[in-house]
Amino acid sequence: MASPSLPPCQGIDTPSPLPPAFCTCRRDAACPVSTGGREEGARRPAPGGGLLTRPTRRRRAGTPLAKHTFLFYGAGEAGAGIADLIAEAIAAEAGGAVSLRDARARIFMMDSKGLVTSARTGLAHHKLNYAHDAAPCGTLLECIDALKPSALIGVAAVAKAFTKEVVEAMAALNDAPLIFALSNPTSKAECLAAEAYEWSGGRAVFASGSPMEGATV
Repeated sequence: MASPSLPPCQGIDTPSPLPPAFCTCRRDAACPVSTGGREEGARRPAPGGGLLTRPTRRRRAGTPLAKHTFLFYGAGEAGAGIADLIAEAIAAEAGGAVSLRDARARIFMMDSKGLVTSARTGLAHHKLNYAHDAAPCGTLLECIDALKPSALIGVAAVAKAFTKEVVEAMAALNDAPLIFALSNPTSKAECLAAEAYEWSGGRAVFASGSPMEGATV
């Protein structure tokens, strides 16, 4: 089954509800977070650290943040807010060795027209920092193949967008692929915890933005 292209008007080009707190789960259990935050909340780190900033999360993935490549499935203002937090965390972890501009270069976004690139015109202001000089690609699988991301972050509110083929592609590229299905409610999640673990052979580092049943692998 081919991975879906992003359809318009489902929270990918406009603000959508997202929680301000996330957690990276253990391999043997899912630990989703449920909050009432909206897109502006995604711009503020939760108490104790923002997305992917805690040392325990870095150790779990085993790679410095500056070595990761992040692909956002969704390019609304909420996703841009999360991307800003990640870019700031990359620069902070590097202690000045990586500029904020170079940190942003590690982060790519997809919207309803495919990959956000510098060649596209008429982009919304919040997308400009993540519009890079890259070849266009239309589907999620095409972008994974072209960009070789280590982290896949869903903020599009497109249910089941992270298909078996998508998760398998991420697992083929990475020993511990980061699969973050952050859209809410649960009915709009890009995949379930159990699916991410099963399709990655138990190697995924999973986070969700809405409540999910626990998963054992």
